[in-house]
Amino acid sequence: MKRLMISRVRLSAAAAIVVFSAASAVAASDSLTPATVQWDAKATQEVAHSLHYMHQVWNAGDMEAVKKVIAGDDVLVTFELGADNKTPVTLRSREEIIAFMKGVDTQTANVGENYEMEMPKMNCRATSTFGVCTEECSVHLVKQGKTERVDKLFGTAVAVKYPDGWKWIQWHMSVGPKAPTVKTELKTDQQVVDAALAAKVNFVDEYKTPGLESELSGIYPHPTDQNLYYVLANRKPPYRYGQKSMLPLQYRGTLMTVNRDGEVLNSVKLADDDFGGLTFVDGFVYAATTNSAEILKANPKTGEILARYPLPSPAGGLDYDKERGVLIAQLYVGHPHLALVDIKTGKVTGTLWSDESAMGLAKVGTDWLCTWASGWDPGSFSELRLIDQNSGHVLSRMKLDGVHSAIARAQDGKGGPAFLSLVTTDSQSGKTVIRRYSYKS
Repeated sequence: MKRLMISRVRLSAAAAIVVFSAASAVAASDSLTPATVQWDAKATQEVAHSLHYMHQVWNAGDMEAVKKVIAGDDVLVTFELGADNKTPVTLRSREEIIAFMKGVDTQTANVGENYEMEMPKMNCRATSTFGVCTEECSVHLVKQGKTERVDKLFGTAVAVKYPDGWKWIQWHMSVGPKAPTVKTELKTDQQVVDAALAAKVNFVDEYKTPGLESELSGIYPHPTDQNLYYVLANRKPPYRYGQKSMLPLQYRGTLMTVNRDGEVLNSVKLADDDFGGLTFVDGFVYAATTNSAEILKANPKTGEILARYPLPSPAGGLDYDKERGVLIAQLYVGHPHLALVDIKTGKVTGTLWSDESAMGLAKVGTDWLCTWASGWDPGSFSELRLIDQNSGHVLSRMKLDGVHSAIARAQDGKGGPAFLSLVTTDSQSGKTVIRRYSYKS
């Protein structure tokens, strides 16, 4: 299980020197200056998801899946660390990278070690074709249930967009000062907590959708008819390679009312923009936009914009906490966090922690739930997470089938708490459904 450490940390890296050199080469050939770089919010999110996905498949020992997301580079050297997390290792091609990764699994299995990693701090930036992620974390070397050593690891990774998705061409790992060694027995309490979350969630039913994953964004149930729901339609969907549009052009940039069979019954224009989360408060719609990075308050019947609340960066998940009187916006670009937005003034009154790959957010019953996705490539998966309402940190999690993105509070048909989730059932084609789950808060 040493891959649990190395996959999430070592594969999350690329040297700052190499990034600088690569950027300089582009500048020299195309006469670009730093001011002309256009960071792409959607691409940034995709790169972060791609890094998580690479971690996950290596953690699972799926080397065939790992190979598909490693491109390597014969010019940009990858710098790794040996088994002692001290000795530098140079990898000068894709073949050497793959061989190194295979060797890690073999070596750790022979010595009976495994590594446990604390939640990493990760940040990414990307254009439409080039991405960079930085990551820092603490890793525990565990033998026979006891922590023998704690390493502080830091890294940077470089990705390039290929026709079939993002692939990692280079990374660089470095190790910081040793943290104090504390020998403790591994706890199993977290497994108990995670199982308790899974016991609260039950599938109820499914709705068809009128578009692909890239065409649809925030969702919300109709207030009086459980056979209807609202969904936001992106103005310029970022289609994956080979995907064909499904949603007619007339619905782009609108709030749609859709029935259980995926038929659009009504639509109102909201913005010439792409969207993040969606929620309703006192009969008004609140929708997060990605390019203008704001929350729009609108009349759901006419689309008239009644207020605009600017955000520090685009928001994915969005919901309302009545007890606090704030909108909870899940910001995912730059420094990922939850922004607490006063619903009366539109001012950000507080911030909480959030994971980079968190997708949707909803207050269901008395709990805050969010969806998390490892990526959008085939083989990606999702988690449902219970969130601490005072810090934003993850309390427990459960694995979900398919890639779950948008989420919204709902009812289970008997008036009990439930939630809707937009689920990508086929990452290659982008096909989606909406699933309803009951929830015992």
